[in-house]
Amino acid sequence: MIDNVITELNPLTPGRLTHILSEKGALDAGTVLSSSADSKERDLSTGCRIKVSYSEDARGAMPDRLFLKMVKTDMADEFFGPSEGDYYTRAYIGLA
Repeated sequence: MIDNVITELNPLTPGRLTHILSEKGALDAGTVLSSSADSKERDLSTGCRIKVSYSEDARGAMPDRLFLKMVKTDMADEFFGPSEGDYYTRAYIGLA
């Protein structure tokens, strides 16, 4: 599971965002053109608010903002596991 976790913003390119959003059903056509992020570091994680812009031919839900929580991987064995993802898929299910 740790291999799939995003641990820094550098590899979060427009191409990777296009792939992720397409795979998750939020982008049916087109591409992510650019993104910008503001982050806030905490003791166990860093929260990033990401603004996304799309190509003119983009279609789908196309969220213009995303939130990414990056768990500090040096503590991952102790604090990160399936329960982290399970919590967010339950707790925020109705959040727009």
